[in-house]
Amino acid sequence: MSCMFCLQETFKTIMENLNLSYPKMIDVAVPANMVCGFQDPPSKV
Repeated sequence: MSCMFCLQETFKTIMENLNLSYPKMIDVAVPANMVCGFQDPPSKV
């Protein structure tokens, strides 16, 4: 078992045990963030 795996499992366990509610605006925020910025950066000229 690698150290990175241990850290990931520890983080996952901590986050699962926080009992956080579903983020109220996530269904709006994630799609909005996905259309932010450059979708197709211009090719080099």
